[in-house]
Amino acid sequence: MRYFVIGDDGQKYGPADVATLNSWITEGRLLATTLLEHEATGERVAAQATPGLVFAAVGIPTPAASGYVAPSSQRPGDQPGGYVAYPRAGVPGAGPQVVPKGFNWGAFVFGWIWGLNHRKPILLGLLVLNLVGRVVPFLSLVTLGVLIWVGFQGNQWAWDSGRFSSISEMIDCQNVWKKWAIGFLVVVLLLVALAIILPVIAIASGARK
Repeated sequence: MRYFVIGDDGQKYGPADVATLNSWITEGRLLATTLLEHEATGERVAAQATPGLVFAAVGIPTPAASGYVAPSSQRPGDQPGGYVAYPRAGVPGAGPQVVPKGFNWGAFVFGWIWGLNHRKPILLGLLVLNLVGRVVPFLSLVTLGVLIWVGFQGNQWAWDSGRFSSISEMIDCQNVWKKWAIGFLVVVLLLVALAIILPVIAIASGARK
């Protein structure tokens, strides 16, 4: 189940699952009295009455203490559907959040599909490269080079998209993309192997006859 957070300004933030909401509680960004809206039913209820959410009896920091900043009227984190990304706020004293280096397999394998999901429409240019590459084979190497570069930029671009409230949330999402990407590559390699092996077996069988 996922819920929207209803801010003091009346804006809807999210949606977020229970695990994410609990992390916001520990950061002081979600209070017991904060109003939540069920994504599926639209029912609104106080956070303290929402199943699965855990509030400490004492010591819950206020939003101001945790660094909460209300979104501006420009709403830079606007999401499709009329709601905005929940404002990011670091844990007091933890320092700035650092995007981990590494290769983003989802960005590398799925290219423009990943790009649209992470607000990088410029990656639609990969479609053009693929189409032209069918006529000019050399461009296939260019496309591969671009995809490798995209893979190395993927984590930073994912964080810059504004879709995620924390680095850990972003990494969890990219790990899901990674699993699908690796699974897709395995299937493609198996199909290529079969395309090579089956004709060889057919020729060998015919020779025996």
